[in-house]
Amino acid sequence: MRDNEIIGVGWVETTEVLKSAELAYATALKMARVDESEIQALGTTGYGRLLIGEEMKAALVQEELTVNSKGAVYLAETERACDGIDIGGMDTRLFRS
Repeated sequence: MRDNEIIGVGWVETTEVLKSAELAYATALKMARVDESEIQALGTTGYGRLLIGEEMKAALVQEELTVNSKGAVYLAETERACDGIDIGGMDTRLFRS
């Protein structure tokens, strides 16, 4: 994110957890046209959050329910209506701000 806007995303099939996370991160950086040295903080969530967070030196490691609710609260405070769907490997959630 930059100036509260998403500038890059990365989605890849999870094959080997660490390699997949690194590829998704590289994909997001490339889309955003940002060098890794410009990143101020990295956060991880989901089932691989502990392993990936440790490996990638994440500043925040948190389960997805908390992250989704924080995102919904943030969007509600910006007065932008939002429906979000989190489709995970084991479950799916809908949240609305």
